[in-house]
Amino acid sequence: MGYNILTPTNEAFVENEELYPHTLSYDKPDGEKISGIIRNDEQSEDEYYMMFSLCGEDVEFSVD
Repeated sequence: MGYNILTPTNEAFVENEELYPHTLSYDKPDGEKISGIIRNDEQSEDEYYMMFSLCGEDVEFSVD
């Protein structure tokens, strides 16, 4: 899986800057509660991939 690396000179970086940090929270199928702070696009892709891999696409989650 490839990533679009964003730099401070990239226009998309400025647009996405206000999206972070945010908190992603969800419950795993075994009931374990997961909550973590996401600080950038790369981490966001990784965390959402892990969440959907562990819980399937119908998982309920919140982003605060």
